[in-house]
Amino acid sequence: MVRRISHYATLPINGGPGDGTTFGYGAGMTDDRATALFEDRCSMFQAGPFALYKIYGAAAPFSAVE
Repeated sequence: MVRRISHYATLPINGGPGDGTTFGYGAGMTDDRATALFEDRCSMFQAGPFALYKIYGAAAPFSAVE
């Protein structure tokens, strides 16, 4: 599940429909760090796939900050 979410979250960010311009890529984190995040956050409640994506998306931009 971590790899699927990571792949989706780090895809290219493009312009509008028909615009082939790539502005960059989504933020990502290592598989180990994402697994630890999910283990910590999801042990408290039942998290579905959408909740995992939201948790990953919120945390990934800050994953480089120690």
